[in-house]
Amino acid sequence: MRKITARTNVQWRAATLGARFAGITSFVAKRNHFIVKITMKTTFKPFVFSACRIALAVILFAVASADIAFAQTTYLWTGAGADINWATTGNWSPAGSPGAADTAVFGGATTTGDPTTANNAITADMTVASLIYTNTDSDLWNVTGVPFGVTLTAGNMTVGGLAGNFVTDVAMTDGGTLMVQGDLTVGNLPTSNEKSTLDLSGLSNFVYNASTGTINLGPANYSYTDVILSAVSNNITAGTINDNYSNTSSSSTGTFTFGIGTNIVNVGTFNVAAGRNTTTVQFAGEGGLRIRGVNGTDDSLANMTLGYHNTSGSGSHAAGTLSLNGIPVDIRLGTLTLGRSDHTPTKTSYGSGTVSFDTGTVFVNTVLMAITTGTTASSGTYYSQGIGTINVGANGTLIIGSGGISLVNQIAGTSATASTGALNINGGTVICSNSIVKTSTVGTGTVAMSGGNLDMVAGTIGTADNPIDTVTLSSGNLHLNVDGNATEANLNANALSAGGMTITIDSVANVTVPTTIHLINYDASASGDQFGGFTLAPLPAGYTGSLVDHPTSGTIDLTISPAGISVASLLWVGATGGTLNGNWDIGSTANWLDTNGTPTTYADPDFVHFDDSASNATVALSASVAPPAV
Repeated sequence: MRKITARTNVQWRAATLGARFAGITSFVAKRNHFIVKITMKTTFKPFVFSACRIALAVILFAVASADIAFAQTTYLWTGAGADINWATTGNWSPAGSPGAADTAVFGGATTTGDPTTANNAITADMTVASLIYTNTDSDLWNVTGVPFGVTLTAGNMTVGGLAGNFVTDVAMTDGGTLMVQGDLTVGNLPTSNEKSTLDLSGLSNFVYNASTGTINLGPANYSYTDVILSAVSNNITAGTINDNYSNTSSSSTGTFTFGIGTNIVNVGTFNVAAGRNTTTVQFAGEGGLRIRGVNGTDDSLANMTLGYHNTSGSGSHAAGTLSLNGIPVDIRLGTLTLGRSDHTPTKTSYGSGTVSFDTGTVFVNTVLMAITTGTTASSGTYYSQGIGTINVGANGTLIIGSGGISLVNQIAGTSATASTGALNINGGTVICSNSIVKTSTVGTGTVAMSGGNLDMVAGTIGTADNPIDTVTLSSGNLHLNVDGNATEANLNANALSAGGMTITIDSVANVTVPTTIHLINYDASASGDQFGGFTLAPLPAGYTGSLVDHPTSGTIDLTISPAGISVASLLWVGATGGTLNGNWDIGSTANWLDTNGTPTTYADPDFVHFDDSASNATVALSASVAPPAV
């Protein structure tokens, strides 16, 4: 039994005064009923009896009013009962069993040596306001049995939460469902590295439903975790997920493992690995993953950060990996940040973020890779480094929205600390609605393609002023949209390597006369002539054209004209056979080569090109000519 607790002193005093006036010497309450002890005069007197009735009414009003509530009870599991059932009153201190308004605490009283043997269990649906596990010994587990078809519901849930160097390992088993409706915290508050574990793989379902709530895994410095979700179905709606995001003083490695069934995550912000943590988000085997913003609709986009090194030190890192190969995915993100480093480290320290998938679709409006915002160390050297990587495998499609891809954004540094951002297409498809660029000239950006498709719906790959450092196009299809008024090439690279690539022109704008469009610019001195690595697919209906090689300048152009206008692309030789002949005439002297390397004559409006490969550098005009481009 517990005393009735009043939320306002006025009501409590009213009940107490009324009781004293009427001769009621005490009153106590047990949940859902009252025991009232009344002391009466030996001689019945009507006015006293009436006063008792009034006082009793006052007490009952005070108990029943909205401002009166039963005190929440904290029940500590002792396991002293005859079984391991929550409903057995002898298993708790105080004796009883927790209800919807109470807190259930499991310490180290009856822990087990493995995560599959239950030391406490429910047999029917149970709800508690708060569920807390505080066992502190490594390799000893609190294991809660939740049978199939039964749901354990908790307002808030904490695994650990203790100040000290403790390990708290918790598991649930027997195939039931865990539902958490408030904050979920896993990990302690140690002064040296300690890893805690929450293993829900013995359950069929895990539901987290708190749109403004936080899932905090590794809540403090030196704290990190392994979390394994339920085996079959996981449905999470949360404001924020912080996965191993707080340990800034010592390196640690944790994991976050989805189940082999359906996994749905609706979240505002999903942060993976900060400070000095290394964390991999992965699957136990087969499964599927759907990620949206907190509202769960296609218009609701989650934001994700992988690998944020936000601490100082002499050579440390944060590395976050989203490892999804072999898993069907359906993910929609607003901003994806991969690899960020700041503060003032005294040795090379990096933040690294990696996403790998090969099945399904990932939409990201904006990709930000390899970001550094720190300052120089006292020695004057800049040590912050960002590393970002996206790997798109055979059956994966990455769709980039209007924000495009920034491969690198480094404010300072040397080659030894160069931040790097890499987009790797390994048989998959990337569709970009804006440019793939380097935001800073410092740092290294790479694009590599081995099979698959890179579809530039809009924007360019690099710019003339800030080209991509290395572009390797081993095989596949490069889809471009061309504009006769464009001043920027579609692809700009320092080092270019190409082989077995097909260029497909998906759309043509502003071409009404024969036109030369710069498709590719690269550093020929660093790359050699890469023209042979490209072939041109048939142009859209209504256009004819061809690729033109300029090996010395490192450019590959598209000569294009509306259908019905015959245009050739010619390279000046200045000789016929072995005889020098510098006459540029119309239809007479075959001192040009066409795109097949065959000697030919000039006719308006052929495109012409002059370079250092000519046998004769002297050109003598013998007729009026009108090439569309020279």
